[in-house]
Amino acid sequence: MEPDPEEEEHIPPARDQVERFLEDYATAREGRAFPLYTYFADLDELLGGLRPGELSLLAARPATGATTLALSIVRSLSVLRSTPTVYESTTLSPAQMIERIVAGLGKLPVHSLRYGFLSRGEVRTMTEAAELIAAAPLHLALARAKSLEAILDRWTWLRREHKVQLFVFDGLADLASGSESEAASLVRRLRTAARELEAHVLVLCPLHPSAEGESSPTLSDLWGGLKLELTADKILLLSRAREPASAEGTVSLALRVAINKSGATGVALLDFRLETLRIQSATVL
Repeated sequence: MEPDPEEEEHIPPARDQVERFLEDYATAREGRAFPLYTYFADLDELLGGLRPGELSLLAARPATGATTLALSIVRSLSVLRSTPTVYESTTLSPAQMIERIVAGLGKLPVHSLRYGFLSRGEVRTMTEAAELIAAAPLHLALARAKSLEAILDRWTWLRREHKVQLFVFDGLADLASGSESEAASLVRRLRTAARELEAHVLVLCPLHPSAEGESSPTLSDLWGGLKLELTADKILLLSRAREPASAEGTVSLALRVAINKSGATGVALLDFRLETLRIQSATVL
């Protein structure tokens, strides 16, 4: 049977891949880009960075801190390291995102920030943090589109015009209208988009309702199940330690790198300051 010429066109010769490999090495040597590091040292030690063309899933039970962690990564990359970044959510408005980033960046009590109870010194800190965010290559959006393709059209434009390197999406369940099979289909399309955009895509993923409880989540708890497990390049499972918050209002988080096709697996421990919505590294197991 003769091979289909059209199919052969989609399999480039190794020569092209070698050229791309050497270009990537030259880029890395010049310190210009990838992989992207979260600047959570313990997590980066496991992940080996967030690579272009890859899709990562971050899954957790409600109120665990997944959104705060994702925004903390955005803060580290975009605000502190000037990496062009997009954060798009179906539940948080840009104002709510900025409030959380300001609180974490300035180590400010989010309640005081929200209701105007900051001291004069804290107001100065808030202003400085807000100015850093305003100057950052950061794009925040409340996702109003009814289809993923409309969102990806916007991402394509942002990648082309603003060289965005990290896209974060929080709204998989809403976009899938509660359908696990639709969620799996959306994740496959997002993985393809990551490759087409040559950027990293991080998606917040809910757990299956039957996974509610106090035990740490596992891959089988993913909403979308095995199909998501097979699609993602990295899967991160976030859980809270069972002990109560410390006197300082700090909760211990365990971030399990359950799948990592370009690095190691393991658990990174994080400290979550509830008052300021700030997450920082603790250690690695």
